[in-house]
Amino acid sequence: MKKRYKIKKSFTLFTVIILMLIVIGIIYTVAYNLLNISNDTKDMNYNSSESSTLSETQNTTSSNNWNLILVNPWNRLPNNFKIELTLLSNGHSIDKRAYSNLQKMMDDCRNQGLSPVICSSYRTTEKQQSLYNQEVRGYISQGNDKKTAEAKAAMWVAIPGTSEHQTGLAVDIVAKSYQTLDKKQENTAEQKWLMKNSYKYGFILRFPSDKSELTGINYEPWHYRYVGEKAAKEIYEKKICLEEYLKSLNNNNNKNSDSITNNKLILVNSDHPLSKNYTVDLVNIDNKKGVTVQVAKEINESLIDLMKEAENSNIKLCINAAYRSYEQQQKLFDERVNKYVNEGLSTTLAKAQTIKWVALPGESEHETGLAIDFGVLGDTTWEQGYSWLEKNAFKFGFIYRYPKDKINITKISNEPWHYRYVGIDAAKEMKEKKICLEEYLK
Repeated sequence: MKKRYKIKKSFTLFTVIILMLIVIGIIYTVAYNLLNISNDTKDMNYNSSESSTLSETQNTTSSNNWNLILVNPWNRLPNNFKIELTLLSNGHSIDKRAYSNLQKMMDDCRNQGLSPVICSSYRTTEKQQSLYNQEVRGYISQGNDKKTAEAKAAMWVAIPGTSEHQTGLAVDIVAKSYQTLDKKQENTAEQKWLMKNSYKYGFILRFPSDKSELTGINYEPWHYRYVGEKAAKEIYEKKICLEEYLKSLNNNNNKNSDSITNNKLILVNSDHPLSKNYTVDLVNIDNKKGVTVQVAKEINESLIDLMKEAENSNIKLCINAAYRSYEQQQKLFDERVNKYVNEGLSTTLAKAQTIKWVALPGESEHETGLAIDFGVLGDTTWEQGYSWLEKNAFKFGFIYRYPKDKINITKISNEPWHYRYVGIDAAKEMKEKKICLEEYLK
């Protein structure tokens, strides 16, 4: 019995010691955190990797320009986007590289006797999806059909994969005395101070009242985005938005030639608009539907050979679209806008929706005369026509310009009918390496 009692007594003492160590550990941890929490953050860094289930557009901003990553309805986060976050004391998070600037801005604002509150910051894809779905349901309850509800919701809550909050560089800041997210927020002393001073800390008011058509988001006098002090200063002084700032950078760094000569590899998109003086030598060609269209003289013979070879393979192709002038592109854009307006959308919302499908004048490949939208005739099905083109177009110098697996790079939705002339050598290399024009030029 004594032996058993000693064993039991030893076991009890051991248990007590373990419990005491656990209690001491908990007390130490709590005390440590309380001593190290600042007004806005506690230094807790962790990695987050976002992988959106939507078709995403890769933002090509280099790691050196991480602060200028563009995320909007037309520029989605890349699939492998990663971020190292700093956890704020109120449970919110921000990219650790922007943390010190945010902390200083908040402290300086408070030193003016103001009370700014961060009500939203980094969001996961799941959180963003939940907020978007909630907004859609709200518009449906107001009597909108699903399509209209989704379009209206996207102007207030970004579709997952297109939200700046997923970058960790955006924060929604409100006044403690008025925390409603509406236009009245701009009248608070906190917002007036932030709008006037945030650029000094590298932050910009991301969605100004007069830039909705460019940003794709309605006015949000509470949403601030970190872009770095240099960029923020220029954006503030010039009264422009991030889209305009990045476009000006691209215009300065990528001057497109005014002539098509030796320029079949010209890159044209929203980041690389055509020069206003761009000219092209055009020729007329039958589109196989009894209508004459125009193409760049440089591609005429190759295009004719391609269509003849297709016909020899019992594939009947036609041309649905070829060269468009700046004015024609503008007309096409305006027609789509009017269509959305007639469906009940506001002009601002209609333009934001249109940009997703129709390029702005100066940003369309069709204005180069090098792009063709193919169609099919007779008993040839779309599947047969597209399949033949994908397998054979490169032999004639044409590439499948906007493939489904390159949406994250081209920033254009999959268009199996759109082919672009780049020359036989370039087309062959792109075909063999399974790369798009952006990757080839890079």
